[in-house]
Amino acid sequence: MGGPPILQQIPGYPYSPGLLSQHPTGQAPLDARAQSTYVPPLLKGTKGAQNPAARAKTAEEKPRREFRIPTPEELGIGLKTEVLEEAPDWSLVRKQLAQLGATRFALDQQGDKYSFSFFTAKGRVEAFGRTEKEAVDAALKKASAAQ
Repeated sequence: MGGPPILQQIPGYPYSPGLLSQHPTGQAPLDARAQSTYVPPLLKGTKGAQNPAARAKTAEEKPRREFRIPTPEELGIGLKTEVLEEAPDWSLVRKQLAQLGATRFALDQQGDKYSFSFFTAKGRVEAFGRTEKEAVDAALKKASAAQ
């Protein structure tokens, strides 16, 4: 242990610096061929090559059952199946709001329903619906009826 590094000839590498004539500790360095053919001893209780890491299937073995991952739909996970109604035509809604003299408007989702509200000179108008379009249409009808 300790001491300067050992320079050894590396097999197949033409630019290695070569072997030192003697190791600084007085022992000759190990031969590269001896290092590559080293086989560690077997531990007690092991069978060595008689216990391979991988095995082939014998003729008596039945083939394993194929594993299949269920689809999301089979698990009840998937896209909503209900058909979404079309969104309101916002350019048309803005024109109607301008005709009513609305100063500002808001669309909010509250749980499973929508709320659309806006302010006019007469006050606040608000309506609810299952979809955005229903809430917007209901609020515009309410404001038109109040005029």
